[in-house]
Amino acid sequence: MPKNNVVVIGAGPAGLAVGLSLARRGRPVTILERDLERPPDNPADAFEHWARPGVSHHRLPHSLLGRTRRTLREYAPDVLEAMLHAGAWENDFGARLLRDAVAPGDEDLVAIHCRRPFFEALLRRTAQDEPLVSIVSGAKVEGLTLQPDGTAAPRVAGVRLHDQTVLDADVVVDAGGRRSPIRSSLKQAGVPMPTAQTEPCGLVYYCRYYRLADGTDYPAWTGVFGPSGTTECVRFSIFFGDNQTFAIVLGVPTSVHSFRALAREPIYTMAVSQFKALAPFIHPTVAEPITDVVAFGSLQNVFVPALLNGAPPVRGLHFLGDAYCHTNPLFAFGLCLALDYGFRLGHIIEEHPADVVGQALAFAEATSMEAEQCFHAVAEEDRDRTLAWDGAPPSGPWLGRTFAGFVRQCAQPAVMLDPIVARAVLRRTQLLDLPDDLMQQEAILQRIIALQSALPKPAPGSVPSKDELLEIVAKTTPAPAE
Repeated sequence: MPKNNVVVIGAGPAGLAVGLSLARRGRPVTILERDLERPPDNPADAFEHWARPGVSHHRLPHSLLGRTRRTLREYAPDVLEAMLHAGAWENDFGARLLRDAVAPGDEDLVAIHCRRPFFEALLRRTAQDEPLVSIVSGAKVEGLTLQPDGTAAPRVAGVRLHDQTVLDADVVVDAGGRRSPIRSSLKQAGVPMPTAQTEPCGLVYYCRYYRLADGTDYPAWTGVFGPSGTTECVRFSIFFGDNQTFAIVLGVPTSVHSFRALAREPIYTMAVSQFKALAPFIHPTVAEPITDVVAFGSLQNVFVPALLNGAPPVRGLHFLGDAYCHTNPLFAFGLCLALDYGFRLGHIIEEHPADVVGQALAFAEATSMEAEQCFHAVAEEDRDRTLAWDGAPPSGPWLGRTFAGFVRQCAQPAVMLDPIVARAVLRRTQLLDLPDDLMQQEAILQRIIALQSALPKPAPGSVPSKDELLEIVAKTTPAPAE
């Protein structure tokens, strides 16, 4: 069989995964990366010393879900081993929360805690070591060259760079993220493309990274990933990292403009200190900040179907990662799916080496249902939470709530009370099951309903009210000059 000339746009986790997948199957691949810098040799240094201006969320907190661990264990166990050796660590939900309810297939109910630059540096170093992978840095992609042949969909012929250089390609994988120019350039060229489904996330994140003091361990905590929760106006959480690091994230509604003051360090620190679960982590004897406060907003949930009227809109072109499906990073689905789908796409290209339409159909069959379910699950949660923050009464068939509201307010709190419920809910949050599967498990839903009267109530004063947070902002924001 002839080998495809494959060009991948983007050297993030999605692009590196498909590159590794192809190279380890004996197929050469070229990966184009717009950023110039390469990661340092020590992955622990990547967070502070590796600039990625083309990736706006490069230094923001990420979680590597159980699905990510399963993907690495199956496709790149050497990467997983290197991560753990270099300072990442595993959070075993099965051992902590499921106990006797653990069943076959639950071995990957384990999250990996590390920072994204740490993980990406190791993944990229592994890809660079593959003789069949060529990574070209500083390559700014402008669009594609197409080869119309009288059929409904044009055929990829190459990738056009900003300097008008053209790289010939039989197959192009767009893993260039949300900023990739490929879709817009195709539309401008008059190529019909699938319509994107888009919904706003409705919040802005303010986060800051810290490092534990020498000889200090993380303060005692409860929860699944770590201390977290949703109040009447804030989604708060701790993201544990590699090598004694962690991040604290406050997600607030975009509609409350006063909360923009959280970008200022004194206001952010004062606000964090009002959360009893978070305050011990920022005590000066426990940890010190290693970044400023970083704001991340204008977030959208986006899903673009892989096919148009049952066929690829451009033959030989595949979309991957955030260029395919982008969801609120709070849920950590994006990197998880990007990595898994990247390795799977490499396998699919190998299975259909000369049939680019067959590649597209197989990839859509393998991924589109899950990707769309992830989009809808996250979009519904964002919509439901935004309505709750705006004071709208809950509505829906699950204890008077939407399913997203039921999961957030009823199912997730029950995880700490019942190992059987924990297994079902965690398999959903870790993407080891399809998001919609839980909705079909009537026995589990009834078990969750029966537990509602036993859910512990938050201790008075454990989280600040909206008025208290607004008062903090008002007291610490300078009055406008007259």
